[in-house]
Amino acid sequence: MTFFKFRSPLKEFTTSYDVSCALQDKNYKIRMAAMQSAYVMPEHISQALKDKNKQVRRIAIQHPKATSKHITEALKDISEWVRITAIQHPNATPEHISQALKDNYYRVRETAIKHPKATPEHISQALKDKDYYVRAAAIRHSNVTPEHIFKALKDVSYYVRLTAIKHFKVTFQHISYALQDKDIWVRATAISHPKVTSYQLQQALQDNSCQVRLAAIKHPKINFSHILIALKDIDYQVRRKAQEMLNKLNGLQRAIIRKKYKIK
Repeated sequence: MTFFKFRSPLKEFTTSYDVSCALQDKNYKIRMAAMQSAYVMPEHISQALKDKNKQVRRIAIQHPKATSKHITEALKDISEWVRITAIQHPNATPEHISQALKDNYYRVRETAIKHPKATPEHISQALKDKDYYVRAAAIRHSNVTPEHIFKALKDVSYYVRLTAIKHFKVTFQHISYALQDKDIWVRATAISHPKVTSYQLQQALQDNSCQVRLAAIKHPKINFSHILIALKDIDYQVRRKAQEMLNKLNGLQRAIIRKKYKIK
């Protein structure tokens, strides 16, 4: 009996002609392999984007040689996964992003707004999207403005507000606004932000939720006066955390507090 050693189709594509021949093969895996070849030409991508198999079309639009025209065509594909792959391409333009933000499938819109080339105008558009996943993805973008963050902090979805207050561009005003939020986890996240001030920590230690007060006393910016407040908290967990923070103070500060509150 004779055994034949399997050879990957990728190793057989040594010319552009090989790719052209492989794209005629009835086996879709051969056609997929052909589209991963370094010898793929723009016309091969155009041909593969008309393939009946969506996996072949997805591989085709991932190719580095895919042009703006290819991306435009792929964004009209019947398969949402081909459209998602298309809008992730590095060669996608702001115009492609605008096109994808009008897609009827929310995952395409969500992927579009994550693109590095998304502009503040795209973000403004995505923050009006009916799906909260898209709005949350929009407010994570590095190109957001302070106005975008304020808009997101007023969103009906707590998940969007929670995402917004985590942004590195958050300001004192954003944190103050978020500390008035009706959701305790938005407030707790707000007071955990690196940019909080001493005044905001003191404000959070008066919150009616122990989760918010606990988040406040855990903050690295906690000082002497904050610990004094937390040591009198009605919640055991907050007082215990305050005691831990007390132990981290220098000897003189620790002695003053222990004498005043008769702490052993």
